[in-house]
Amino acid sequence: MAMIDVAALFDEAKRRDVRRMLGAAGDAYMAAAPAQVEACCARWGLTFEGTAPGGYPTNLTLFVLRGEERAVLKLGSGDPEQLTEIEALELFAGRHAVRFMAADRSIPALLIERVEPGTELKALGENGEESRIAAALMAALPAGVPATHGLPSVADWLGRALAGYREDPRDARLAPFIDRAAHLFDALTARSSGERLLHGDLHHENVLFDEARGWLAIDPKGVIGPVEFECGRFIHNFMEGYDEGQLRACIAERADCIGETLGIAPEWVLEAGLIDATMGTCWALASHFGDIDRAVTKIRVMASLLDA
Repeated sequence: MAMIDVAALFDEAKRRDVRRMLGAAGDAYMAAAPAQVEACCARWGLTFEGTAPGGYPTNLTLFVLRGEERAVLKLGSGDPEQLTEIEALELFAGRHAVRFMAADRSIPALLIERVEPGTELKALGENGEESRIAAALMAALPAGVPATHGLPSVADWLGRALAGYREDPRDARLAPFIDRAAHLFDALTARSSGERLLHGDLHHENVLFDEARGWLAIDPKGVIGPVEFECGRFIHNFMEGYDEGQLRACIAERADCIGETLGIAPEWVLEAGLIDATMGTCWALASHFGDIDRAVTKIRVMASLLDA
């Protein structure tokens, strides 16, 4: 196999993003990546084809071949969520999710099947069908919790996020929703049918169409929590360019579609969305990353729908 260099793996824009997110550690991550790719290719009998479009800057996604089988190789930068993704995909065992093939946790590196054509769920447009497809995955994907595991819980995620905001409330607009999110989560947990292994990041870009296997989930975070929480991430994502009235109509329609498919009240879906969005905005404030204005607007819309 020809030698792989940094330029083949990271274009200039991605190099800037890696440095912005990781600082000095980003250069070390990028410098080590070519040798790690070559080692994975040698170990698993892979042929490097090229980089996949898009993706998170600190989670390198590559197209590879194993013999005639088309696959994807992912190399992480050491984020703990890259390890929980590996564990989650092993536990999902290809049920309604991309198939796990191999992993090296020391890098970390993950080899998975390639979803083809890989059409994202968001390509369907906002017509209700995408919400019903996502809801079907929300019902089918959660797996049993193993006796021993290294996965976080939603309670841990939320507790740390809210505690971080209370210690350093960077944006007062979020303050009215902090206690509300905590109380809603307690209520959700109390009425839940039980805790399961959840995807944890099931949104429109993490559901792809495979011509042989249908709609599949990719890129799980891997988290233990009430099954009803899984719908929270989907309901408030990917509404670019919508004004507040359009946000309200779209979120309400999604809650109705998902609630009907799952057999739960639309209000429960809205509550999961408010919890998740509040938690995510706490994370965004702490990392100085994300559109806080937009996030707060969506939280307010969900709160107003619940209060109507």
